[in-house]
Amino acid sequence: MSVRKVYVLTAGVYSDYHILAIFTSRKRAEEYKKKAEKVWPYYQEEIRVEEYPLNIPPRRWVKTCVKISRDGHVIETWKRITKGEVEEIEGDLPFYDAYGNLVWIVHTEDEERAIKVANEIRAIILANDEWGDEEALERRFLGR
Repeated sequence: MSVRKVYVLTAGVYSDYHILAIFTSRKRAEEYKKKAEKVWPYYQEEIRVEEYPLNIPPRRWVKTCVKISRDGHVIETWKRITKGEVEEIEGDLPFYDAYGNLVWIVHTEDEERAIKVANEIRAIILANDEWGDEEALERRFLGR
C-alpha cells in the first residue's frame, strides 16, 4: 500500500508563514504555484510546495530550546528529542530560569527559526508588560 500524501503551498516565514492551498497531487500543486507566482510576484521566491504524508504520525519529536535574556541576547540553545506518537510539552521546562531569562521551546530542528520564534514571544511578553510573570504567561500561552 502506498503512502497517501498532500502537497501544501506555503509562503512567508516565521510570523508571516501561511498556507495558500492544499492539493492531493504534486502536479496540481506545481501548476497552481506557477499561477500564484504570476499573480503575486512578491511571493516569487517564497512560494513552496511542501509534501506531507497522511495518517502517519511522527516517530520522533525534535524541540529546540532557547534561553534568551530580556534584552534579546541568546544565552544558549539546545535540542531535545523524544520518541512516540504524542509528545507532552507541559511540565517540560519553566518559562524562566533562576536568573530571569526566558526559556522557550519550539518544535523544530532549525535553530535559527527557534531563535526567531523565541524573540517574537519575548516581544509579546514585553509589549504586555508580563516579563517574569509566570502566571500571566501560563494564561497567555497555555490557556490556564
